[in-house]
Amino acid sequence: MRKSDPSAQVAALLRLLELLVGLLPYRLARAFSWLLSGIWYHLLPVRKKVSLDNLARAFPEMDVARRRRLARRCFGQLALCGVEYLRLWRLDVRVAAEILEVAGYEHLERAIAAGKGVVVVTGHLANFDLAACCMALRGLEFHVITRRAGVGAVDRFWMRRRERFGIGFVSQRNSAMVIHRTLRKGGIVVFMIDQHMPLHHGIVVDFLGMPASTTPAPALFSYHTGAPIVPVCTERLEGQKQRLTVFEPIEPDRTAPREREVEKITRHLNLWLEQRIRQNPEQWLWVHRRWKVPAGAVGES
Repeated sequence: MRKSDPSAQVAALLRLLELLVGLLPYRLARAFSWLLSGIWYHLLPVRKKVSLDNLARAFPEMDVARRRRLARRCFGQLALCGVEYLRLWRLDVRVAAEILEVAGYEHLERAIAAGKGVVVVTGHLANFDLAACCMALRGLEFHVITRRAGVGAVDRFWMRRRERFGIGFVSQRNSAMVIHRTLRKGGIVVFMIDQHMPLHHGIVVDFLGMPASTTPAPALFSYHTGAPIVPVCTERLEGQKQRLTVFEPIEPDRTAPREREVEKITRHLNLWLEQRIRQNPEQWLWVHRRWKVPAGAVGES
């Protein structure tokens, strides 16, 4: 008897959910996401514990009850992102203009005009993927350096949905040549800098008050190519609206020793992102195991 393919079943379920959720008015879809997040919060004790532990480290002054409420809202934010992904097929130029407000775009325009390529850095705040799709619909071309989700069917589903907007995705593994080529041509590459990086690839710098192994890639590529680094972040507003804020470019000092300059820029980027997270803590990815640095490893990177 032929065994059914679990991956194919997952893909079929996602397509069904995509149709059903996409047909709902946004208000009902949002209510569904809150219900879903409540189920996840109680049925995923490991992720719940990770989020509460992370919040305790980052906000030791906050009482336990408040941290629990914050963790619950974090799960709500993640579920809402999932529902919004399932509704991407409804996104067009008109809708993108309605739901995404952009501030500071002149900083990105100035960086592009320099002709050296642009290294954009951001984190998992609000729904960056949705904002990216909206920007692609406005005509912005860019490549996102990405990690795989680990489930083939899920990866393919999300990639195909976002690629139809013209976004290029580059696997984090063996991406150096593609990144260099893109920057040399004056293109844009986007890095998510708020996930744990294995110690042999990362730099241990402070993040939310704790040592965190952080990718040095944005600083390295900027140093080698001269491409400015442009920090970008998203935040949720009322209803389904979001704001994408573009910050002033960071120019690398290519006369400084490489190792020192790369560490300096990486520290600066972590501090910048930390400030954004503290402004809207419920909109960040607290379920991720961000701090995995052994005590003895601090100062050895």
